[in-house]
Amino acid sequence: MYKTIIAVIVLALIITGGILDNANVNKVFDKFDERLNDLRTLVEEENKQESIKLLKETDEWWSVQKSKMEFYSYSQDLRLISSCLGETLGSLECDDFENALSKVESLLSISANTRNLLGVRIENIV
Repeated sequence: MYKTIIAVIVLALIITGGILDNANVNKVFDKFDERLNDLRTLVEEENKQESIKLLKETDEWWSVQKSKMEFYSYSQDLRLISSCLGETLGSLECDDFENALSKVESLLSISANTRNLLGVRIENIV
């Protein structure tokens, strides 16, 4: 009887952890995509100063979020995002808005893929 109770408690903890993890992944990537869309708009307008400011804020924010997510789940794409943010900053500092826009689009794609990999999806289970 006690083993059954312990097993049910452990199962409940695992399910709760999965639900909280999935909610956090969605929350982080929703905010990240929002920031990237704002950045895309600034880059399209060729607003260098505001683009760099937003990109640096996003990079600092992402570093904190990445560290938290790496604590409970691993994905090489989390680190790839950090690299792409740096490449985008380099493009902006060189006034290469076309390349910066390309990098932002890549970041949006990587964001969507990473969200799907880290989140609980029926496609990932089956």
